[in-house]
Amino acid sequence: MMSRVAKLGEISETEARRIVDETYQDGIVSRGEAEALFRINEVLKASDPEWSSRFQEALKDYLQTREPPEG
Repeated sequence: MMSRVAKLGEISETEARRIVDETYQDGIVSRGEAEALFRINEVLKASDPEWSSRFQEALKDYLQTREPPEG
């Protein structure tokens, strides 16, 4: 599904929900998963509101709980 989204540059509400749900399947967002979400976001021509919301939620979770603070 991610490759289809990347190829077309668009995402549906259902796809957005499914991708982020799969990301949280183990309860956490890993660095690799966060990077994959960024790659998807970079190729989207137009963002679905569901994607924007779920993307921000997942990245916020990753940054607050998985990455050590700098400085």
